Amino acid sequence: MKISFFGNPEKDEIARFLPQWVSYLEANSHQVTMTQDLADIYSQNFKNIKLVDEIFELCEDCDLLVSLGGDGTILWAAQLVMGKDIPLLGVKFGGLGFLAEISPEEFQVAIDEISVGKWKLQKRLMLEGRIENGQGRQIGENTSVLNEFSVVGGNIGQVSRVDVWVDDNHVSTYIADGILISTPTGSTAYSLAARGPLLMPTADSMIIAPICPHTLTARPLVVDGSAQIKICPADDEKRPLFINADGREISQLAGDQQLHIQKSANYITLLHRADRTFFDILRAKLNWGDDIRQSENGKR
Repeated sequence: MKISFFGNPEKDEIARFLPQWVSYLEANSHQVTMTQDLADIYSQNFKNIKLVDEIFELCEDCDLLVSLGGDGTILWAAQLVMGKDIPLLGVKFGGLGFLAEISPEEFQVAIDEISVGKWKLQKRLMLEGRIENGQGRQIGENTSVLNEFSVVGGNIGQVSRVDVWVDDNHVSTYIADGILISTPTGSTAYSLAARGPLLMPTADSMIIAPICPHTLTARPLVVDGSAQIKICPADDEKRPLFINADGREISQLAGDQQLHIQKSANYITLLHRADRTFFDILRAKLNWGDDIRQSENGKR
């Protein structure tokens, strides 16, 4: 296989594992590609490594992209593989993660199993957003996300007033810290913190979730994957709102401007163990089924 590595070269733990992985892959006739700055974290010279200067070059001739880090690293890697039939495998070097499938210690066994088709491919829905002015003219480029778009106020401690529309039907004027629109994949991320529901990752749906709403009756809403969502500042909202795409601020929203969100034509393909379900992951990550009344020694 042609395997490309994408990761943060400043993570010391990656430097501990990467040399032995490269040696193993070379010994098993796999071609390895990585960026020069990632290769610079160790001193060994591997004659068969292909080095590139820019991260987008990692997927120019690649059968598998390996993301080294946490879920945040996978969100960056998703921008490289979206719309391409290049599977993405996450190796977890971060904290709590739902997307990074394996630990560093499991990498070599995972590659062996992937090579013989023991893992499954799973396509993940992405969202696409664009900003328009009051005359319907687009401002800037389209943006795709794997987790969510969020629209928030700029002042901490002050609520914003945000209008949300679905298929030209007014949903509500939310008085809240902001609003987020999440994919099923993102239902275990920011949306989870906003008390949104958990969705099966292959569901064809989107979540509309208010962030810290100033009313007990404002609740997250699940809409069909074909829905056209529009977000704009309410008429009495005088301050600009800020648009974040997978945690990265990309633009402001003010006046008569509108953010339009829909399902993207792009997607990503994640690799998963055939013997591990979404519910297995939820039980492991969220400690479902654990009796918190029991201490470590088994006493109440």
